Amino acid sequence: MTLYFSDHGNYDLFYLKKLGNLVETMSAYELDSWLDQLEAAVPEVKINIIVEACRSGSYIDLSQTISGNGRVVIPSTGAHALAYVT
Repeated sequence: MTLYFSDHGNYDLFYLKKLGNLVETMSAYELDSWLDQLEAAVPEVKINIIVEACRSGSYIDLSQTISGNGRVVIPSTGAHALAYVT
C-alpha cells in the first residue's frame, strides 16, 4: 500500500483541511496508530509513505515515528526544513 500526502505541514503535523477557523491536522502519532491497526489486521501488508510538506522529516525524527519494519518512509524535507514547489 502506498500513501502519498502533499500539502502544508509543520513539525509533527500534516494539515488535512482548513475551513475558516476549523483546522484538521494529522500527527505522526495518529498516523502511526492507524498504520499499526492496519498491520495487525493484515500482517503481510507492506507500506510506502511519501510526505511532501514542510518539516515532513519530523515524521521520522520524533521519538514517536512512523518508521517501522515493512514500512518505507520518504519525507520531502528534513525535520526543520521548508518545502517549495517550483
